[in-house]
Amino acid sequence: MALGTGSWKGFTLTGLLFAHTVTRGEPGIENAIRLGGFRRLSAYAPGQITGNSAGMASVYASQAFGGPITPWFAGMGLEAGNAWESLSEAGWNRSVKSWSVFAGLDTFLGPVQIATAYNNQDNWVAYLNIGFSFTQLFY
Repeated sequence: MALGTGSWKGFTLTGLLFAHTVTRGEPGIENAIRLGGFRRLSAYAPGQITGNSAGMASVYASQAFGGPITPWFAGMGLEAGNAWESLSEAGWNRSVKSWSVFAGLDTFLGPVQIATAYNNQDNWVAYLNIGFSFTQLFY
């Protein structure tokens, strides 16, 4: 996994590259990778995309607004990836894409944000996130 962030013309840009495959032993449910959910192919339900090998690339752009009393942010993201039974099945033409837009406030609970996502299979999903997810702290 590689994660990077930077600024460009007032926007905060974040990029993520993620890959997973079973290299030793037999692949099984205990070491399968699950994708889906907010910022893990956002337009799919958590765990909707599973397999023994997976890859994902994403980029997010956001901008902060407001002052010290009511800081808020808005942004958008693009994610592409998939999970496969074996790495030999991987390929750009076998990836799914997800686009998202989000906005939120920075609060004492962490960010409170709403988001919507759309995928290349003509599906929409909406999110309401309050605070930080424990798994997102290490993602």
